[in-house]
Amino acid sequence: MIFNLSGETIKSLTDFHEAFAKALDVPDFYGGNYSALWDVLTGFLSRPYKIVWNDSAASSKAMGKDFDRIVDLLKEASQADASCGADQKLEIVLL
Repeated sequence: MIFNLSGETIKSLTDFHEAFAKALDVPDFYGGNYSALWDVLTGFLSRPYKIVWNDSAASSKAMGKDFDRIVDLLKEASQADASCGADQKLEIVLL
């Protein structure tokens, strides 16, 4: 499954969590924070899946360190899949 995020509309941490929740159709109880994001990435979705962040440079410019922290968390979740030997894992694509 492929989930697309648009950097044109993600300019803040709140924007990211709202777009993420909508794109991935997460439950209403999604907390919109880093812990909730980790929980969804590592336990909610069936593998394999890919998150494509289109125009991520626009988000990076607008969000600064928040963008870096989110991307680091996305990459960490992907690496956690790989370290467990999962053949089907999370893939992150920044365009």
